Amino acid sequence: MLKKKIAFLLLINTFLGFTFATEADLKALVNPEYYDEFIKTGFVELINTSMDYEFKLVPQSVFKDVCIKNRVAKNEKNFAFTAEDLYLIKKQDIVKKSNATLEDLDIEAVSKVFRKVSTMKGLQYFSKNRKKYDILYKDVYMVDNAKDRNKIPDNYEGDIDNKTYYLIQDDVTFGTALYEQYFMKSGNEVYGRFTNFDPMGIAFVKAVQPKDMIINVVVVDVKDSFVFYISIDTDCAKMINIRKTLENCLTSRMEALKKWFESSF
Repeated sequence: MLKKKIAFLLLINTFLGFTFATEADLKALVNPEYYDEFIKTGFVELINTSMDYEFKLVPQSVFKDVCIKNRVAKNEKNFAFTAEDLYLIKKQDIVKKSNATLEDLDIEAVSKVFRKVSTMKGLQYFSKNRKKYDILYKDVYMVDNAKDRNKIPDNYEGDIDNKTYYLIQDDVTFGTALYEQYFMKSGNEVYGRFTNFDPMGIAFVKAVQPKDMIINVVVVDVKDSFVFYISIDTDCAKMINIRKTLENCLTSRMEALKKWFESSF
């Protein structure tokens, strides 16, 4: 009876063009040191404050080396902070949270989501510092270039590979700043790099200088799931309680961006 049920499910999956990620699929992507935790909980997070920290959670993808090279140069007079998150996102869970169908959820759809930046406006997150839910971004929009900064509609059509975009974010903590988005795409994978082009403030102090914060994102389409990696690497001015402040601020943003990704299809 069990064999018949399995055969029936495989037949249905084949008919629908839908297959499940296997252990081999996921093991090929995830650092063996963290694989068991990743499979058990669907999430791994690492936080480090050393100047020479090396990424440990980047998927074994075609963009691994690109991701590793895109780091912030650290100044020993400042405070170094790096956080990495690795998620296993089931496509069925995305369907439940959006208007998408399973057939909609491919790497092309992912490439459009990342460029629909205006949908971040009003994004809610839980502020670990203030111990309450708040609006993370008061406003978000694309601009034509880094110099003129004229507001334009989201530019999400066409191929994303080797493309650069610019956006303005009005962040509840860091204030209004310009960011550069750079993307690469290959097969079933998308890589994104987000770099601040303006100073970022913390408590009235311009704590993070231009290009001193880089967010790396890698998404791999693995059959019925997405492996979603995000890291924040920054060099910040030393301040009282800066570790706790940065850890709370940045990890909250990583979690919020993952939730935004899930709900934007």
